[in-house]
Amino acid sequence: MSTQSVEKPKSKGRKTRRNQERFVDQQVYFRDKYSNRDLFEEHCAMLEDPNLPAESRTFYQNHKDYYEAHPDFLDRPVEFEAQVEKDVENIISRGLNKGIKDFGITQDRVANFHGLSIAWLSDKVSYSTAHFNRICNGRAVDVPKDLLTELCLLCRTDPYRLLGLDQSASVDKEELPLIKPLARFDPEVDNFPHYILDKLCVPGDQEKFARLRLIIKIARLKSKKYEILIQILNNIPLVSNKLKEEPPIVSDMSPFMWMSKKLHFSVEESHLVDEAFSRLSFHRRNDMDRLLLLAKLASAGDDVWLILKAILITGGFPASRNSYLD
Repeated sequence: MSTQSVEKPKSKGRKTRRNQERFVDQQVYFRDKYSNRDLFEEHCAMLEDPNLPAESRTFYQNHKDYYEAHPDFLDRPVEFEAQVEKDVENIISRGLNKGIKDFGITQDRVANFHGLSIAWLSDKVSYSTAHFNRICNGRAVDVPKDLLTELCLLCRTDPYRLLGLDQSASVDKEELPLIKPLARFDPEVDNFPHYILDKLCVPGDQEKFARLRLIIKIARLKSKKYEILIQILNNIPLVSNKLKEEPPIVSDMSPFMWMSKKLHFSVEESHLVDEAFSRLSFHRRNDMDRLLLLAKLASAGDDVWLILKAILITGGFPASRNSYLD
């Protein structure tokens, strides 16, 4: 895995420098396991096998023919960031980013497919929320190159799909990228949502479920409010000491152990667990720093949780309903 920081361009309508720095600072991307050239050579080698079944021969021959007809795809980058850069450059050079109809609707569909929301995207991109919404709400808009790149990296998809060009007659379907970034299972990070749920999902334990509600609340905070909360917590030694600890080691744990308890959950508890898993999985893909913080809190003592309750429940932080991602 690699961490990618995207350069924030400076122009009117952008967020302040401080807010720009929040854009995808810790995004994690994956690379394809094999390059197209690797696949092409493998297909050629398979076709030399005289004992290859007819169905398999047809499969490999079709792919071999495809690459021979599109030699430019043979050297397509395996790194996701490089794939996005190449595709965006191709789209901009051909003017395919201009006059995009229903961009907001398409963006909403793509975002929902990836478990995201327009509100979350508007909070992350370097454009101001108002400027971003104007682009999304326009009937026929020119989508800026830098915004298109940012949205691809946030949604982990290609710009053709983001612009709706995969459904458009203006682009030959054979031009669309054949390979996509592959997510791989990595227990060192993928198990953190399960670790948190194992700690807090105890049937009938109202205190543990009260803590799970606070975990969900923190997970729902927009970036700005989340940063304010972290500033508050870092000024409370009892909590800041906990947050300075190393994250728990989760690579050896068995995932989904908490699911064995679901038969014993009440209806309300079951709904809370489902929501928590969804939101924790969201941060697994989009904000590992927040997920690691939540994992540390899950194992915190009663004194830390009393402070969190005082801030988030008794203190009513945050005050505005607009402070949440949804």
